[in-house]
Amino acid sequence: MKNKFFNHLKVITKHRYIVFKLCAKSGFAWRGLMHDLSKFSPIEFFEGVKYYTGIGSPIVNCRRHNGYSLAWRHHFARNKHHLEYWYDRENKVQMNLPFKYAVECVCDKIAAAKSYNGKNYSPEKHLKHWQEHRHEQNTNENMKKFIDRILADICTYGEDKVLNKKYLKKIYDEIVVNGEFLMKDLIKINCHSSICIDEKYYFDPFQIKEEKHNAEIIFITHSHFDHLEIASIEKIIKNDTVIVCTKDSAEILEKEFKNKIVVVKPNEKGEVKDVQFETFPAYNIGHHHFKELGYVGYTIKLYGNKFTICGDTDATEELKNIKTDALLIPIGGTYTMNPEEAGELVNIVRPRLAIPTHYGCISGTLGKEAEEKFKKVVDKNIPIEILIK
Repeated sequence: MKNKFFNHLKVITKHRYIVFKLCAKSGFAWRGLMHDLSKFSPIEFFEGVKYYTGIGSPIVNCRRHNGYSLAWRHHFARNKHHLEYWYDRENKVQMNLPFKYAVECVCDKIAAAKSYNGKNYSPEKHLKHWQEHRHEQNTNENMKKFIDRILADICTYGEDKVLNKKYLKKIYDEIVVNGEFLMKDLIKINCHSSICIDEKYYFDPFQIKEEKHNAEIIFITHSHFDHLEIASIEKIIKNDTVIVCTKDSAEILEKEFKNKIVVVKPNEKGEVKDVQFETFPAYNIGHHHFKELGYVGYTIKLYGNKFTICGDTDATEELKNIKTDALLIPIGGTYTMNPEEAGELVNIVRPRLAIPTHYGCISGTLGKEAEEKFKKVVDKNIPIEILIK
């Protein structure tokens, strides 16, 4: 018992020391000094001693024995850096952590990983562990995405660059404070399915009038004229633009441009110019865009959010399983799903923002009347943004 007492004391003291160093680096030294003081209270400390094994958390071990932990109930109710502190159980609402506690929360998670893994700790292993278990966290997507982004950026840039107050505040404001606004503000639709995100990531250029030459990446879903228009690509492409496209599109583009072309198929993952993307099949059931043609839709990850551009598709089973923040979904009918089908799909996917596309431009698709039909079906709790004028 004596050894367990001092070993547990050593573990929690070491953890607090690591948190303090991380918090001080992040501009919140006081939060580091105050971190986890309740662990020295009798109800928390002596449960920790009793269930100390040297492997894993005493709280987890206590739960395995009893099904609950009184120390944990006492702890999270007194420490505002825990996600659970901000959860309103009666209304089932997870509030966003204020900035200083969100930073302390991340520092706490990093310190715990370092304490338990010792020499085996690496940022990459910690990020993988978090991603595998993030669904177990009883918190909202804003906070999960904030933690996602910080842990991922540490893997890429290191602690010294990421754990500073200015950098952390920028990420916090982007993801937690202005998440929906930033998504909406970043997206522009020229017409139809001709989409641009953040003035440099283009999808299916069509009827672009201005000479811009600002495209970092051009994504093409398939080779039909209203999704791949050479004249429009010529207005946005520059020397180092990378084109990501299907095989049928590449056969056309290789004859026109000398740029790097990345050929994709459905159900692939990739990364171009630090932008991660995934593809999924885009097809109609029994007409027009057949599945065997290999046309795609894209989900890209940008600024901690996922943007999904569906391409020409019906409401397929693959789309029902998409996890995304912003869903740009066709509603024009004939060559894609109709407004009602699109609305029902949005209710299944439940993005943070839904944006209708592929209507009001070419013969055979619905006009502006499709918008109201779409709005009537979509759950009122899901924001809709109309970007086609």
